[in-house]
Formats: sequence, C-alpha cells, structure tokens
Amino acid sequence: MCDVAHVAAKQGFLHKPPPAWVHENTAPVASFDESGVTVKPATESRYLLIDNQTRASSTGIERYRHYLRRVASTADLGQLAQLSFDFEPSFQQLIIHHIRIRRGNNVIDVFEPREVKITQQENELDQQLYNGTFSAVIFLKDVRVGDVIDFAYTVTGDNPVLGGQFADSFVLAAGVSADQVYMRLLYPTGRRIYFRNHGTDLQPGVQQIGADTEYVWQQRDVSATESEDMVPSWFDSVPGVQMSEFGEWSEVVNWALPLYQSEGVLPSELTSQIAKWQNELPTPEARVLAARRFVQDEVRYLGIELGDYSHKPTSPVQVFRRRFGDCKDKSLLLATILNRMNIEAYPALVNTDAASKLDDWQPSPYSFDHVIVQAHLDGKTYWIDPTISYQRGALSEESNLNYARALVIREGETALSEIPLRRSDSPTTTIAEIYNATDFESPVTRDITSVYRATDADSMRYYLAGQSLDDLNKSYLNYYAEREPSIESRGLPEVTDDEQANIITIKEHYIIPQFWKGDNRNFLADRIYQELDKPNTTRRTMPLRVSFPLNIEQNIQVNLPRRLAVWTGSKIIESNALRFEYAATMNGDTLSLDYKLRTKLDAIAPEEVAKHLEKVEKAQQYVEYKISPNSSGAATLQGTGFVAALFIIGLLGAGGFILYRKNKRRGSAYPSGIARVEPGAHPETAIAIGDEAEIASKITKTRCRCGAHNFAAAERQKLRYDDKQLVFVPLKCRSCQNAQDVYFAYAN
Repeated sequence: MCDVAHVAAKQGFLHKPPPAWVHENTAPVASFDESGVTVKPATESRYLLIDNQTRASSTGIERYRHYLRRVASTADLGQLAQLSFDFEPSFQQLIIHHIRIRRGNNVIDVFEPREVKITQQENELDQQLYNGTFSAVIFLKDVRVGDVIDFAYTVTGDNPVLGGQFADSFVLAAGVSADQVYMRLLYPTGRRIYFRNHGTDLQPGVQQIGADTEYVWQQRDVSATESEDMVPSWFDSVPGVQMSEFGEWSEVVNWALPLYQSEGVLPSELTSQIAKWQNELPTPEARVLAARRFVQDEVRYLGIELGDYSHKPTSPVQVFRRRFGDCKDKSLLLATILNRMNIEAYPALVNTDAASKLDDWQPSPYSFDHVIVQAHLDGKTYWIDPTISYQRGALSEESNLNYARALVIREGETALSEIPLRRSDSPTTTIAEIYNATDFESPVTRDITSVYRATDADSMRYYLAGQSLDDLNKSYLNYYAEREPSIESRGLPEVTDDEQANIITIKEHYIIPQFWKGDNRNFLADRIYQELDKPNTTRRTMPLRVSFPLNIEQNIQVNLPRRLAVWTGSKIIESNALRFEYAATMNGDTLSLDYKLRTKLDAIAPEEVAKHLEKVEKAQQYVEYKISPNSSGAATLQGTGFVAALFIIGLLGAGGFILYRKNKRRGSAYPSGIARVEPGAHPETAIAIGDEAEIASKITKTRCRCGAHNFAAAERQKLRYDDKQLVFVPLKCRSCQNAQDVYFAYAN
C-alpha cells in the first residue's frame, strides 16, 4: 500500500523553470508576422506547437510537456481558458513551469499559483474504477479570441509496478492541426530500447548527448486526425510510436509472474466453501461453474488502482474478505480457487480493443487493459471473464469472448495465445410476433415471444436484474407506442429463465385499438432493421465495423380476417460480412414473414464497403411489409421499384402488399422494446454540451442495446460532419461486448 504521509506531501505542485535536460522550443517562425500577430487563418483552431519530451534515467522518468494553442473562436474560449494537468500523487510530482498568453507582440504571464485548484479527478467512477488521479485545474482570466495560450509543465516519477523498466508511447498528431509536432526521448546509452511505429513511417533523428542517446521525431504542418463513424475498436487512425524496454512477450510474463502470486493460506471460510464444492458437486465442470458464479456475482466489481495496484492485483485473501475487486483481483481469486480444486487455471492479460491487432504491438505491460482466466479441464481450454455478471449455462459458452488474444501468466509462456471465437449455428435471439385480427375495423391483439440464448441471455439477464416487471412493462410499452400510439398492455411480461440451458424467454401481450387506422398497415422487423444500419461516412478510408458474431431471427405472423391474394416468395442477400434471408408465405388466412440475419466478419475493408452497403440497401427493402386493403378489400399499390411484382399483384385484385423501402431515417429498432436509439447515436442527433467536461456524465446515461449502462470508454476523438466539428467517444459494453459510438456537439 502507498504511504499516506508521502502522498499528502505530493498532492500539490511545484513552480520552477524547466529541468536542464529539456530542449526548449519556441513557436514556429511561420506562425507569426513581424508584429507578433498570427499568420494562420484566425478562424482555424490549431496548435502552434506540440512539444513532448521524456527522459528516462536510473532515478526515474520525467515527462515534459509544452503546448501553444491559438484561441480561434468563441467556441474555443470555453475549452482553452481552462487548463488541467493530471498526475498520480502516490508516485508522481507535478511541476508547472509557465502559463502565458501571447497577444499580438505582447507576452503576458497569467500564472497565479494561488488560483490553482487541486481536484481528485476520478472520471472512471462510473465504471467502478478508482485510480487516485489528481488534476491541477487553472481557470485563465481575460482570454480573448486571437490569443495564443502558452503553457509548459513536467510530471516526474513512474509507476513503481514496472520495477524501473521503461515503456511509453508518443502520438504524432492531434484532434486539431499543428504547425509543429516535436517528440523527444532522452535514454541511457547502452540500455536497450525497442520502437514500433503505428500508422507512420517517420523515423527519429538520433545523436549522443553525454551518457544518453537522444531520439527526436518532428514534423511541421501536421493535419488534424479525424475519424470516421462505425470503425472497429482495433482500428486507430492516430499515428504514433511505441517504446518499450520489453523485447519479447516472455519478458512481460516474467514481469507479471511475481505480481500474480497467491498466498499459501486462505481464509477458513473460503477453504470451507471450496471443500463444499468438491464434496457436493459431482463433476469438475460443475465446480468450475460454481466458482465462476461466486466470483462473478458475489464479489462486486470495484477497482482501487492506486500506484502499483494499477497493474498488481490485490491478494485473494483481501478480495474475498471485502467482497469487491477489479478484473485483476477477481481473476487471481478465481484462478486461486480453481487451482485449490486441482483444476489448472491462470490469469491472462487481454486488450479489449486491439483484438488480433495485438500481434503487431511492441510487448509491454501497457499493451493490456483487462484480465481474465484461462482454465484447463478434461483436455480442453476455457476462457472465463470473472467480471461478467449473471452468466449462466455450460462452460463451453465461455469460449465466446471476443478478445482474440491473451498473454497467459504462466511460467515458460513465450507468446500470445489465441482465444477462439465460437460462432453459433443457431440464432442467439429469436423474436416471434403474432397479430390476431377478427376484421379490418376491430382492435387487434399482439403477442410477442422473445427467446435469448447463450451470451444474449447473459446480457438480458443483466438487464432484467435492475428492474421490476412493472418497470419492464412500462419500458416496452413506451417503445411500442412510438409506432402504435393506441397500444395497451394486456398484463405484465412473463419472464422465465432456464439458467442451466442459459435460455431466457419473455412473453408480452398487447391490444391495439386503432390498428387499422389509415389506409396502410406496416409490419417492421425492427430487430433486423437495427442491424442493417449504415454509416454516415459511406466513402470510406477506414474499415467499417460490423456487429459480430451476430445470429438473430425474427418472425411475424398475421392472422388476417380473410385470405388475401398476396405475393409470396423468398430472398437471400449475402456479402462477405453478412447473410440476410427473407421469406413471405400465405397459408389460408395467415401471413408469415420470416427474417434471418447472420454476420461473418467484425469489419469490412474500406475498398469493400461500397459493395457491402449495396447488399445492406437491398436487404433494407425487405424489412418492412405493407398491407393496403381498401374498403372493397382490394390492395392500394404504391410503386417502390418492384414493378414486375406489383403489376402481378395488381392483376390479382383481391388484396396484396408492397415491399416498402424505408426512407433514410434513424428510427427505433431494438428487440422487444429493450431500448430506443439513444440521443448521440448518430452525428445528426449529437448531444449538446457546453464543454468536454460534461461528456463523462452524459456517457453514464447512455444505454446499450442489451439494456446495460456499463460501458468502457475509449479515447475521445474529433470528427468533421456537415461542416461541424463533433466529439465522439467509442464505447464498448462490458456486459455484451457490443461497440457503439456516442456523438457530442458544442452548444452555440
């Protein structure tokens, strides 16, 4: 544990000039004219200088940062007039060198040490993570449009968990353009260091400075990094360089092994529980499932990641006694329990975003953001995530984690292990809707049966645990009322949960008094529709994310007052990434619409996107079915491009339908009323914010399609859309692993 007195002494900051090893840069000459006025367009928000320098030595790590940023508009004032410098006081010290405003040819010193506010950041508390990060916050006075804000600071100290070894990274671009980007590493000559470029071919200039080697990466007129929507989590558009003293994955394993040692003596309560599982449960798999359920559901997720506990797990004894822990803590506890039952198990490091792209990374402890467990049973390997709550079913379902790669913390491990992804041949979500109509005027009943299996059942179970049946009924009813304003519930939903088979069934019952109001009646396969979404950026330079693995089925049965002569048939639309199946049949007076959708890849290469979207558009033509009976029972036909089919239907005379192609819209499309499309789901519905400080609280209100509010947020990115600059945050649901973006726009 960290020393309390030492932490308290370092929670402030120092004010002094930059250290002697720093190479001091000024703003590029081209940025100013002779009077000191900036030459670049005043309306363009940009950095004049991004200057990051790091020095590694036997005494520790020093990181110097120097930025010059122009205030180009009134919108910039809200962001740039507030500075925040982050540090972790258990092992770091903040030193502020200067804060100045350049106004014309004047340089104004605006740093007032007494005005600095030291706050405890903790912007991950919504994710149940407490990391001890502090922020020195400075509110600048009298900042004007056209000013250049010039500030520099150093953070000394490195996480003791690395044991004096070095690992870091530089990014070579930012969310706004920059006149100059300067990255420098000063590193002891003779001490090994490995570099790995990502998204850049830039090589450093190298020279000797005393006992150190200097590496410098620098560029001028660097464009802003902008991303496209719906990119996979493993894709990073920001160029950068990884630096690591670790040359092989085996070295990371050797670093981690001492951290993941478990004590020899466990609490008597835990040893008694282990003995009970061994005595009462008939098979090793049943014991694994019991231990998994205990750690997942009875040890709540909460991380206190101060100092070396950012990477070092808390002892299983303490985690068991306090009944909470983060992924490291829960994984080591589960592995310890399994090994005590003679089931071989090890903690394993994973990266929840990088997936198989981790193969291209330089080995480093910082390459991972999550810990799971690898277990061996009856000659098979299983991967278990102890942070997933309400998980049920057979142990074989554990292989459906989509982390792709893991570094197992085991003596002698030398490489990343593959985590195979199990693709279900059967739908994991099936929705069956039945409409019963006695005539074309009376109310119509609607009954919905939704069946969730495997991981979809786990996600639904998590969602259901947080609300009553009455709450669930209100949520569903409000969802359906968007399309059916007159809809009424005929009772609370009926929920059954077969935990052994891991199947959840939900039955809903409604009546729609004004079902036949108007000339047309539409039937939408909403769950399928939601997955046939298209990106806003269709001309891609970046890969397109696909929900994967996905296997869903939706059936709509309409029991009509009489038989209608309608077109029937089927269609299969397939691309490299998806397979869509549709069939319409008429049996007596019953119309049946059957839809299936399965995805085959998690992403599509930019050059294949146009072809894929053509398939998506074709599939969209079939997701909504329209009946248009007039007073005489004949169909009212409206052309949508299906000329031949409609001509044949028109000749039938007794009734019919058209396949209705949706207008381009972002409507509701979630299974059985779980959720609607949330604000911020697309650039057109970006959430208004005053400044970026509001983003964290907004994300906590975002809901996944599985119903959970349990997101891991990635780094914020900038996107230009319809001549507006937006901020968007890629999210990943901790419950179902679904990825989605949330968009934000600055309020005018």
